[in-house]
Parts: sequence; C-alpha cells; structure tokens
Amino acid sequence: MPVRITRWQTLLAKWAMALVIPPILTGLMLLVAIGILRMDATHIALLWVFLSCAAVVIAMGTLVLFAALGNLGQLVAILLFVYLALASSGGTIPLQALPGILKFAANFEPLRQILDGTRSILYFNASGSAGLTRGFVLTASGFVLWLLFGVAITTWYDHRGLHRMQPELLEYVNRSAAAYAEGAHVPPPVASPAKVGTNVPRHGGDAE
Repeated sequence: MPVRITRWQTLLAKWAMALVIPPILTGLMLLVAIGILRMDATHIALLWVFLSCAAVVIAMGTLVLFAALGNLGQLVAILLFVYLALASSGGTIPLQALPGILKFAANFEPLRQILDGTRSILYFNASGSAGLTRGFVLTASGFVLWLLFGVAITTWYDHRGLHRMQPELLEYVNRSAAAYAEGAHVPPPVASPAKVGTNVPRHGGDAE
C-alpha cells in the first residue's frame, strides 16, 4: 500500500542502502581481482576501505541529484561522475596534456582522487604524500557536501508541500484498495483544475 512518505525520508532510505551495498560490491570486485586474477596488491584491507568510501560518496551524490532534479538527475550524474570524471582523471592522459577546463575539474572530480589514492596503496606502500591523504580528505569533503545538499533540497521540497504523490491520489489509492477487499467500488477522485499538479513540481524531485 502506498504510504505518505516525505522526500527526505525517501532519500534517507536510499542513503541507507548506499551505505551497505557499495562496500559489498567493492569487496566482491577485489575478491575477483586479487583472489582469482592474482592482482598483486598489498594493504588489501586499506584498499577496500578507501574504495568503499569513495563508492559510497558517489552513490550518495547520485541519489541527491535524483532527489533534486528527478529524471534529469540521471543525465547530470552521468556527465559529472562518468564523462567528466574519466576525461579529467589523468588515468590515460597526463594532467599536463589536458585542456585547462579538465585540469580544473581534476581538482574536485572524484575519479582523480580515487586514482591517486589507489595508486598510493598499490605502488607507494600506502604513503599519504603520494595521494592517499588527499584522496581521503576530498572523499570526506564530498560526503559532507552531498549530505548537506541532500538534506537541504529534500527538506525544502517538503516544506513547500511538493509531495512525491498528490494527497488526493494517495487517498484514492488507499480507499480503492480497502473497498476492493470488501467487494465495493470507489469512483475516481475529482480534482479542480486549480489543484491539478500543484503538489508536484514541474522540475526536480524524485523520479519515482
């Protein structure tokens, strides 16, 4: 049965899953890489912790973009966390050979920090000066940033009364289900033209 759940509650539930699922999947990928493909890796536990933290932050950011922009958030997340991140990571092309805009993006794009931190763990004995400290600091900064932005945007939506489902529709669905269980029929709701769409933002909000 549909329940009246706020946008903040929805985002919080998704964040809870984002805290659990990425570390599990990261562990499985490392198990395949190290245990099956025999990747030469030291400091395996530290590598798992660092990559899990980075994956959690990116998942949180993606969910915040969905909550803020709806379906458009998927496109923004792809551009921010995939295309721009790959182009500015320095993984295949040295930073010195990148255009100015990509050099600037490399200062905050998560993939660049993940690359430096992973390289430090695998090849420089987990030295903080080789990029690991910077990776952890920027990952933690990203966590705080997305946390604050997510709380702000969802509580703003809720305060404005921009519900995830129109109250009239929610009430109708619940009454219809109860009536169906009793063998009765509930006529569809009648909403005045002034009320139609007033509870759902034209832009932004969850895609659900």
